[in-house]
Amino acid sequence: MTRRVLVAVIVYDGKAFVPRALQSIARLATHSRTQDKSGTQDHSRTQDHSRTQDHSGTQDHSRTQDHSRTQVDVLVLDDASPDPGWSEELSALCSTLGIGYYCSPRNLGIPRNMNLALLRAEAEGYDACVLLNSDVVVPLNLVDSLAAVADTSTTIASVTAWANDVSIYSLANSQAADMLASQDRLDAVSSSLAEEFGATGIELPTGVGFCLYIPQRAIADIGLLDPVFGRGYAEEVDWCCRATAAGWHHVLAPSAFVFHMGSATNSAAGVLQKGMRTVVVNESIVDHRHPDYRDRLAEWAGRDPLAPIRARALRRLVSDAARSRGVVVDATWLYRPAPGGTAVDDRVRVVVAPDGPEAVAVAHVDGWELAMTVGPEGVLHTIAGLLGVRAEEIRLLDRGAQAGRLTVEAVAGGVPVRSLARYPERV
Repeated sequence: MTRRVLVAVIVYDGKAFVPRALQSIARLATHSRTQDKSGTQDHSRTQDHSRTQDHSGTQDHSRTQDHSRTQVDVLVLDDASPDPGWSEELSALCSTLGIGYYCSPRNLGIPRNMNLALLRAEAEGYDACVLLNSDVVVPLNLVDSLAAVADTSTTIASVTAWANDVSIYSLANSQAADMLASQDRLDAVSSSLAEEFGATGIELPTGVGFCLYIPQRAIADIGLLDPVFGRGYAEEVDWCCRATAAGWHHVLAPSAFVFHMGSATNSAAGVLQKGMRTVVVNESIVDHRHPDYRDRLAEWAGRDPLAPIRARALRRLVSDAARSRGVVVDATWLYRPAPGGTAVDDRVRVVVAPDGPEAVAVAHVDGWELAMTVGPEGVLHTIAGLLGVRAEEIRLLDRGAQAGRLTVEAVAGGVPVRSLARYPERV
């Protein structure tokens, strides 16, 4: 069985970031063609059509399989970009990358441009459409992971990818622009999360339009986005609320992780004013049409069903880095990531306060931060238990009771200790 998916990239100007996005996105089509020719595709962690759900709203299908293939086509929808010569450059770039291109004769606004994608998917017989902003870098497993989650239930109307900047659903990264914009690093992150979560889906009150997978069956039932939202913003919230009222639901796929610049597409389109993160008039439309939406969102946020998923994700990412690159423990009051994302020491750094709380240690690597509760056995025992590797070295950048306990523990465990403290001469 071959699943056909149209990936539609919504573009308006954005010359500074669109080319990088398209180079990343074009790989999805190339990858699907390569897999189709070879006759093989790895779906070892996806999916059956039974639906199990626990009290947290998590659907776990991580141990099931599907041997279908996915054909991916990419279409760039240029909403009559006004930057002189940019549309011509964009058309040429798409031709070079082997992806589709269409330029509207006049500016339509984001909702209408998205509707072009949904109508194209319907007319050409695609099984699903991915609406994608142009301020992203995407992993190679994007479509397969989104589709696997969508296939776990026939009542899923949308699947949102995970990202560093995706409203309250984010998995935060303090160095995203340096670490996640790298294609190789992003592919590795998303691959690790796919191994961890498979086709697991997390219930959401609404999808987020920066990267939204919509099965064709949902469009056939719910219809298109409403053009009343003009140039754009909150149109997908309205659509998702309409879907919810009709008995559909929305999920997040933690197995597909996207680097998202955050609002760059809307800013380039002039939808968001400088310093703004919302369009008030469009929010008012949503409030008027769907008066229960804010309460449902607040209830979801209060439960925070993503909390255990974030914890699992961070542990997996930090553990993977620890096993491949090693761990060093720093007793210091101040953690400073290396400038520009280029670490002097590429190992995982576990930071403990030299004279602070005994129960807390924080692991740092590639912009990820994992807080670890230290048990009575000590810091090194906690690291070995949670990350699966022993610390290679202890570095004392300051003095204190905790630094002293750490030294005793290191000596007992045969871990080298290096003193880098230079007080009081540096004070």
